Amino acid sequence: MNILIADDHALFRDTLHHYINRAHPGYKLYMASDLHEVVDVLNRKSFQPDLCILDYRMPGMKGCESFAALLKSYPELTFAVMSGIAEREDIEKVLALKVAGFLPKTLPGRVLLKAIETMLTGQKYIPVEDNKLLAPTYFGEIAAPAKSNTHNVRLTTREKEVLKLLCEGKSNRDIAEALSLKVVTIKLHVRGIFRKLACDNRTRAALRAKEWGILD
Repeated sequence: MNILIADDHALFRDTLHHYINRAHPGYKLYMASDLHEVVDVLNRKSFQPDLCILDYRMPGMKGCESFAALLKSYPELTFAVMSGIAEREDIEKVLALKVAGFLPKTLPGRVLLKAIETMLTGQKYIPVEDNKLLAPTYFGEIAAPAKSNTHNVRLTTREKEVLKLLCEGKSNRDIAEALSLKVVTIKLHVRGIFRKLACDNRTRAALRAKEWGILD
């Protein structure tokens, strides 16, 4: 796997490089400190990254505008947002551009690695805690009060267990291990959850679970 990590703090880049390399010595990691270096790396014909993790506020970046431009210029690549501090509204706008996910710098190393692995499999990663979207410990307690299940969605006990873990950002394999089930069984449950929530991906399922108060 080829991964591009762009951040203007050398210590953070080096720490992340070391952490990923220790867990996955076969990965090829490329570093950049600003948007100019990112573009320079991406224009190398010999380099085809499987994932590009870019800091939201590094030099040259203009938030959502810059991510939109990168996605347009390199539609075949997968981008993820990383930030130490950012407004919730800004992150939601970037996620709406169909980036692979959002990585707060406050994530524990183990969780960060799992998030990267999740995105490399083609899934989207959004940190959630206790059924609240976008990690309240990162953004602060700004989540709206929980709503009751006014949509009258009826999930089985097992589907609720799967949905709860899905909302925590866990992969199908992680959910299968947690519930002592087969991955294929989890896929069937996820498919059923999507149908009942009238959505087609994990992100929308998590959003609706919170918005509709499914797990309250």
